[in-house]
Amino acid sequence: MPKDKTNSGWIKIHRKIVDSDIFTDDLAFKVFMWILCTVDVKSGTKKSGRFWASEILGIKPTTYYQVLKRLEKKYQLISLKSDNKMTTILVNKWNEYQKTNDNKMTTNRQQNDTTQEYKNIRNNINDFSSGFEKDCIEAVEVFNKYRGTKHRSIKSIYSNFCKYRETYSNEEIIQAIKNIPKFNWWNQHADLEIVFRTKNKNGECDNIGKLLNSKPDRSPSDYQLDLIRIEDDNRTDN
Repeated sequence: MPKDKTNSGWIKIHRKIVDSDIFTDDLAFKVFMWILCTVDVKSGTKKSGRFWASEILGIKPTTYYQVLKRLEKKYQLISLKSDNKMTTILVNKWNEYQKTNDNKMTTNRQQNDTTQEYKNIRNNINDFSSGFEKDCIEAVEVFNKYRGTKHRSIKSIYSNFCKYRETYSNEEIIQAIKNIPKFNWWNQHADLEIVFRTKNKNGECDNIGKLLNSKPDRSPSDYQLDLIRIEDDNRTDN
Protein backbone atom coordinates (compact mmCIF):
# COMPACT_ATOMS: atom_id res chain seq x y z
CA MET A 1 0.00 0.00 0.00
CA PRO A 2 1.40 3.46 -0.86
CA LYS A 3 2.36 5.43 2.20
CA ASP A 4 0.89 8.84 2.96
CA LYS A 5 3.54 10.89 4.73
CA THR A 6 0.86 13.30 5.98
CA ASN A 7 -0.87 10.63 8.07
CA SER A 8 0.87 11.64 11.27
CA GLY A 9 -0.65 11.55 14.74
CA TRP A 10 -2.85 8.88 16.25
CA ILE A 11 -6.43 7.71 16.74
CA LYS A 12 -8.18 6.05 19.68
CA ILE A 13 -9.35 2.43 19.46
CA HIS A 14 -11.04 0.85 22.46
CA ARG A 15 -9.78 -2.56 23.52
CA LYS A 16 -13.33 -3.91 23.36
CA ILE A 17 -13.01 -3.92 19.58
CA VAL A 18 -11.56 -7.44 19.86
CA ASP A 19 -14.95 -8.57 21.19
CA SER A 20 -16.96 -6.93 18.41
CA ASP A 21 -18.39 -8.67 15.35
CA ILE A 22 -16.22 -6.70 12.94
CA PHE A 23 -13.04 -8.10 14.49
CA THR A 24 -13.79 -11.49 12.91
CA ASP A 25 -14.62 -9.90 9.53
CA ASP A 26 -11.03 -9.52 8.29
CA LEU A 27 -11.74 -7.46 5.18
CA ALA A 28 -14.24 -5.13 6.83
CA PHE A 29 -11.87 -4.61 9.75
CA LYS A 30 -9.01 -3.76 7.40
CA VAL A 31 -11.08 -1.25 5.43
CA PHE A 32 -12.46 0.32 8.61
CA MET A 33 -8.97 0.78 10.07
CA TRP A 34 -7.86 2.39 6.80
CA ILE A 35 -10.84 4.75 6.94
CA LEU A 36 -10.09 5.69 10.56
CA CYS A 37 -6.47 6.47 9.68
CA THR A 38 -7.24 8.59 6.60
CA VAL A 39 -10.39 10.60 7.39
CA ASP A 40 -10.22 14.29 8.17
CA VAL A 41 -9.23 14.51 11.84
CA LYS A 42 -11.70 17.28 12.61
CA SER A 43 -14.83 16.08 10.83
CA GLY A 44 -14.30 12.32 10.55
CA THR A 45 -15.17 12.46 6.84
CA LYS A 46 -13.40 11.24 3.72
CA LYS A 47 -14.13 11.43 0.01
CA SER A 48 -13.45 8.14 -1.69
CA GLY A 49 -13.50 6.87 -5.26
CA ARG A 50 -13.79 3.10 -5.42
CA PHE A 51 -11.23 2.67 -8.22
CA TRP A 52 -8.29 4.35 -6.47
CA ALA A 53 -9.38 3.08 -3.03
CA SER A 54 -9.58 -0.51 -4.23
CA GLU A 55 -6.11 -0.19 -5.79
CA ILE A 56 -4.67 1.10 -2.51
CA LEU A 57 -6.36 -1.67 -0.51
CA GLY A 58 -5.56 -4.41 -3.02
CA ILE A 59 -9.17 -5.49 -3.59
CA LYS A 60 -11.68 -5.27 -6.44
CA PRO A 61 -13.79 -2.08 -6.77
CA THR A 62 -17.01 -4.08 -6.35
CA THR A 63 -15.62 -5.74 -3.23
CA TYR A 64 -14.63 -2.37 -1.79
CA TYR A 65 -18.15 -1.02 -2.32
CA GLN A 66 -19.71 -4.14 -0.76
CA VAL A 67 -17.49 -3.75 2.31
CA LEU A 68 -18.50 -0.09 2.66
CA LYS A 69 -22.16 -1.07 2.59
CA ARG A 70 -21.46 -3.75 5.20
CA LEU A 71 -19.75 -1.22 7.44
CA GLU A 72 -22.77 1.05 7.04
CA LYS A 73 -25.68 -1.39 7.29
CA LYS A 74 -24.44 -4.36 9.30
CA TYR A 75 -21.95 -2.75 11.68
CA GLN A 76 -23.37 0.80 11.60
CA LEU A 77 -19.87 2.27 11.91
CA ILE A 78 -20.04 4.66 8.97
CA SER A 79 -22.56 6.63 6.93
CA LEU A 80 -22.30 6.97 3.15
CA LYS A 81 -23.36 9.71 0.76
CA SER A 82 -22.74 8.95 -2.91
CA ASP A 83 -22.98 10.78 -6.22
CA ASN A 84 -21.90 9.81 -9.71
CA LYS A 85 -18.28 10.78 -9.00
CA MET A 86 -17.38 9.65 -5.50
CA THR A 87 -18.59 8.54 -2.09
CA THR A 88 -18.33 10.63 1.05
CA ILE A 89 -17.67 8.50 4.13
CA LEU A 90 -18.59 9.73 7.60
CA VAL A 91 -17.34 7.82 10.64
CA ASN A 92 -20.28 7.62 13.03
CA LYS A 93 -19.74 9.21 16.45
CA TRP A 94 -16.27 10.40 15.40
CA ASN A 95 -16.28 13.42 17.71
CA GLU A 96 -17.58 11.36 20.61
CA TYR A 97 -14.96 8.64 20.39
CA GLN A 98 -12.00 10.72 19.22
CA LYS A 99 -12.17 13.49 21.81
CA THR A 100 -8.67 14.70 22.63
CA ASN A 101 -9.34 16.80 25.72
CA ASP A 102 -9.85 14.01 28.23
CA ASN A 103 -6.43 14.16 29.83
CA LYS A 104 -3.70 16.69 30.50
CA MET A 105 -1.10 14.90 28.45
CA THR A 106 -3.23 15.06 25.30
CA THR A 107 -4.08 18.72 25.88
CA ASN A 108 -0.43 19.66 26.30
CA ARG A 109 0.50 17.75 23.19
CA GLN A 110 -2.20 19.53 21.21
CA GLN A 111 -0.93 22.89 22.41
CA ASN A 112 2.65 22.00 21.46
CA ASP A 113 1.56 20.78 18.03
CA THR A 114 -0.45 23.95 17.43
CA THR A 115 2.44 26.18 18.52
CA GLN A 116 4.83 24.35 16.18
CA GLU A 117 2.32 24.60 13.33
CA TYR A 118 2.12 28.38 13.71
CA LYS A 119 5.94 28.57 13.82
CA ASN A 120 6.18 26.60 10.59
CA ILE A 121 3.68 28.87 8.89
CA ARG A 122 5.52 32.01 10.01
CA ASN A 123 8.85 30.60 8.85
CA ASN A 124 7.50 29.99 5.34
CA ILE A 125 5.21 32.99 4.98
CA ASN A 126 7.40 34.73 2.40
CA ASP A 127 7.08 31.95 -0.17
CA PHE A 128 4.33 29.60 0.96
CA SER A 129 1.55 29.73 3.52
CA SER A 130 -0.15 26.34 3.82
CA GLY A 131 2.61 24.00 4.96
CA PHE A 132 2.28 21.63 1.98
CA GLU A 133 5.69 22.32 0.41
CA LYS A 134 7.05 18.82 0.96
CA ASP A 135 3.84 17.24 -0.31
CA CYS A 136 3.92 19.41 -3.43
CA ILE A 137 7.59 18.60 -4.08
CA GLU A 138 6.80 14.89 -3.77
CA ALA A 139 3.89 15.28 -6.23
CA VAL A 140 6.16 17.00 -8.76
CA GLU A 141 8.78 14.26 -8.36
CA VAL A 142 6.17 11.55 -8.98
CA PHE A 143 4.85 13.51 -12.00
CA ASN A 144 8.38 13.69 -13.42
CA LYS A 145 8.83 9.96 -12.92
CA TYR A 146 5.53 8.96 -14.53
CA ARG A 147 5.59 11.56 -17.33
CA GLY A 148 9.30 11.68 -18.16
CA THR A 149 9.48 15.41 -17.41
CA LYS A 150 12.03 17.47 -15.48
CA HIS A 151 10.09 20.05 -13.53
CA ARG A 152 12.20 21.66 -10.81
CA SER A 153 9.87 24.27 -9.31
CA ILE A 154 6.53 24.08 -7.47
CA LYS A 155 5.70 27.79 -7.64
CA SER A 156 3.44 27.54 -10.70
CA ILE A 157 1.14 24.95 -9.12
CA TYR A 158 1.55 25.45 -5.37
CA SER A 159 -1.54 27.60 -4.85
CA ASN A 160 -3.79 25.12 -6.67
CA PHE A 161 -2.07 22.18 -4.99
CA CYS A 162 -3.03 23.62 -1.60
CA LYS A 163 -6.65 23.95 -2.74
CA TYR A 164 -6.69 20.28 -3.71
CA ARG A 165 -5.13 19.32 -0.37
CA GLU A 166 -8.19 20.78 1.33
CA THR A 167 -10.18 17.94 -0.25
CA TYR A 168 -7.69 15.16 -0.95
CA SER A 169 -4.88 13.59 1.04
CA ASN A 170 -1.37 13.58 -0.41
CA GLU A 171 -1.77 9.84 -0.93
CA GLU A 172 -4.80 10.47 -3.14
CA ILE A 173 -3.07 13.18 -5.17
CA ILE A 174 -0.06 10.92 -5.80
CA GLN A 175 -2.42 8.14 -6.91
CA ALA A 176 -4.17 10.55 -9.29
CA ILE A 177 -0.82 11.37 -10.92
CA LYS A 178 -0.01 7.67 -11.25
CA ASN A 179 -3.37 7.17 -12.98
CA ILE A 180 -2.56 9.61 -15.83
CA PRO A 181 -1.16 6.91 -18.20
CA LYS A 182 -4.41 4.95 -17.84
CA PHE A 183 -6.43 7.52 -19.82
CA ASN A 184 -6.02 8.39 -23.51
CA TRP A 185 -6.78 12.11 -23.19
CA TRP A 186 -4.74 12.66 -20.05
CA ASN A 187 -1.84 10.64 -21.41
CA GLN A 188 -1.68 12.88 -24.48
CA HIS A 189 -2.40 16.28 -22.96
CA ALA A 190 -1.52 16.25 -19.27
CA ASP A 191 1.12 18.66 -18.10
CA LEU A 192 1.74 19.70 -14.52
CA GLU A 193 -0.37 22.86 -14.63
CA ILE A 194 -3.30 21.15 -16.36
CA VAL A 195 -3.42 18.39 -13.75
CA PHE A 196 -3.60 20.91 -10.91
CA ARG A 197 -5.92 23.34 -12.67
CA THR A 198 -8.92 24.30 -10.53
CA LYS A 199 -10.83 26.36 -13.10
CA ASN A 200 -11.56 26.09 -16.82
CA LYS A 201 -13.80 27.92 -19.29
CA ASN A 202 -16.85 26.23 -17.75
CA GLY A 203 -16.00 27.29 -14.20
CA GLU A 204 -14.49 25.27 -11.38
CA CYS A 205 -13.03 21.86 -12.19
CA ASP A 206 -11.71 18.90 -10.21
CA ASN A 207 -9.03 17.18 -12.28
CA ILE A 208 -7.67 15.21 -9.33
CA GLY A 209 -11.14 13.79 -8.70
CA LYS A 210 -11.48 12.85 -12.37
CA LEU A 211 -8.18 11.00 -12.34
CA LEU A 212 -9.11 9.17 -9.15
CA ASN A 213 -12.67 8.20 -9.92
CA SER A 214 -13.00 7.77 -13.69
CA LYS A 215 -12.78 4.32 -15.23
CA PRO A 216 -9.53 3.87 -17.24
CA ASP A 217 -9.97 3.70 -21.03
CA ARG A 218 -6.52 2.33 -21.91
CA SER A 219 -5.50 -1.28 -21.61
CA PRO A 220 -2.91 -2.16 -18.94
CA SER A 221 -0.51 -3.42 -21.61
CA ASP A 222 -0.56 -0.03 -23.37
CA TYR A 223 0.17 2.18 -20.40
CA GLN A 224 2.67 -0.26 -18.91
CA LEU A 225 4.66 -0.06 -22.15
CA ASP A 226 4.65 3.73 -21.81
CA LEU A 227 6.02 3.47 -18.28
CA ILE A 228 8.77 1.11 -19.42
CA ARG A 229 9.72 3.56 -22.19
CA ILE A 230 9.85 6.47 -19.73
CA GLU A 231 12.00 4.45 -17.33
CA ASP A 232 14.40 3.61 -20.17
CA ASP A 233 14.59 7.30 -21.14
CA ASN A 234 15.31 8.26 -17.53
CA ARG A 235 18.12 5.71 -17.32
CA THR A 236 19.59 7.05 -20.57
CA ASP A 237 19.53 10.62 -19.26
CA ASN A 238 21.24 9.53 -16.03
